[in-house]
Amino acid sequence: MQSSHILFEFNQNPLYSDHMRLLRSSIADMENVITQQTAMRQGLYERNRCELFQGNVHFIDDNTIEVEYYDGTREPLTAEKFVIACGSRPYHPADVDFTHPRIYDSDSILNLHHEPGHVIIYGAG
Repeated sequence: MQSSHILFEFNQNPLYSDHMRLLRSSIADMENVITQQTAMRQGLYERNRCELFQGNVHFIDDNTIEVEYYDGTREPLTAEKFVIACGSRPYHPADVDFTHPRIYDSDSILNLHHEPGHVIIYGAG
């Protein structure tokens, strides 16, 4: 959604826009950016020989973690340093009906099959 904000700011700024030619972006464009950023980060990890482990983690001591994989198996890992990337999930406030066909979260909006005329962002961290 940051890219949407940047496009809006660009289109509203008289220094960059003559209002005759507005920049536009589609949901597919944004999804493409996300895919490219994910691939770029994956490449950085591979070039730096970082092993990736996906699951839930807790520290056993300063140099040991235990990974609980999604299949339920566990594995202790020891290293001098760890990078923990905790990821994120969309927040669903209780007062917003996410079963409504026109309400999306940051994940489901990428699955739109149409271009909305307007988007209202409620919240956003």
